[in-house]
Amino acid sequence: MAWGLHRSSAARPQAVGAALRAWLAAAVAPGPLAAEQGRHAQALVALAGRTEEALSVDVALPFCASHCLCCERQVHVAQPAAVLDAYVADLVEEMAGLARVLGPGREVLRLHLGGGTANELSEAQLSQVVDGIERHCRLPAEALLSADCDPRRIGWVQLHALRGLGFRELTFGVLDLDAAVQAAIGRSHTPQLLGDVCDMARESGIGCIELRLMVGLPRQSAEGWRRTLRQVLALAPDRISIGRYHHQPALVAGQRDIDEGELPDAAQTRALVCVTAEVLGEAGYRWLGADHFVLESDELAQAAEAGRLRFGLGGYSALPPLPQLGLGVGAVSDIDGRLFWNEAALALWHERVRAGESPVVHAAVPDAAALKRRAAVEQLLCKLHCALPADMADAARWAPLVAEGAVELGEQTLKVTETGRAVLAEVCARFAADARPLKGSSASRR
Repeated sequence: MAWGLHRSSAARPQAVGAALRAWLAAAVAPGPLAAEQGRHAQALVALAGRTEEALSVDVALPFCASHCLCCERQVHVAQPAAVLDAYVADLVEEMAGLARVLGPGREVLRLHLGGGTANELSEAQLSQVVDGIERHCRLPAEALLSADCDPRRIGWVQLHALRGLGFRELTFGVLDLDAAVQAAIGRSHTPQLLGDVCDMARESGIGCIELRLMVGLPRQSAEGWRRTLRQVLALAPDRISIGRYHHQPALVAGQRDIDEGELPDAAQTRALVCVTAEVLGEAGYRWLGADHFVLESDELAQAAEAGRLRFGLGGYSALPPLPQLGLGVGAVSDIDGRLFWNEAALALWHERVRAGESPVVHAAVPDAAALKRRAAVEQLLCKLHCALPADMADAARWAPLVAEGAVELGEQTLKVTETGRAVLAEVCARFAADARPLKGSSASRR
């Protein structure tokens, strides 16, 4: 279905959390391609009619210098400039196709570059991406621009280029600073390198630095993890996020080189989360949801205190709910609670965009019950309690978690205890316990 037909077919940022991924698994199985694209067209036309509504744009950049063994993302490694040039050109064309439906000059309050490593792109290519969006949309001065970056591949020039384009928040992947753990996952960087990068980022004007760690990795121990946390705290990041490694060697080829015998078990991984909360809490960081820690002065902490904190595909936000447009390979859009996945195969994505077609290949249109479950998950991740939807109020469903003290079950309510904070992601996953898994290339993004 061509972009130009969309208007007439009806009278859709380890930064996605594990809990929301669990909710995504509740989506229906894909239908015929024309029907999926028709649903996307209808969502876009409806959004086009709300001209004053601001947008969020998430740009998938599935490129990295190397592939860490623990990574489950579909990334393309060490690509030449010509491949990146072609990708950027088609990103701009995809944005143009959306703009033909949504109309010109739509306000974008949030722009994120992720899905791989934004700094695999050159300064000129990054500028082309932002310029291509600004050609059709308006990025006001208060817009939040953020990007995921590899600290091993970024320098002074690129940091200044990002800040010059308007980026104010950067997330650097760290995972672990223990040399033995790094060797086990095929990654190497020192605390000194990270310190230099953080200093350069601040000097270039980047206002918020997030460091992303991961628990459940091979060779991790409580002692080594405490040492990593102390080294991270010495860098004074504004935010720290904690991902969890999921060992899926049958699905992720790189993970086959990880020795399963060196992985911590579930109890040990949970203990690492508790150590994280203890160490970061003593350092003055506030624990948000399942995996984020922020300083009390952070706008996210203030939003949580005021009851304004939101959680969606792009993670935590102090902004009001915004429709999200996903651009690029495997990108996900979220429009009025309906989810749309772009083609996840690079060659096929290029083919669709160059033919003037929508790259959407799967649509998930949840029913009212699924939307209530999603709202409950967001409440848990932001407030640690929720109103239970009718189809989730069965006490037997929650009995094991109640017995271990992780949750307290009230009449039509659920509250996560301090003990349960370490298993919050698992609590949220219960809301998708009866889900059917997504199938097809579009379901495998993250």
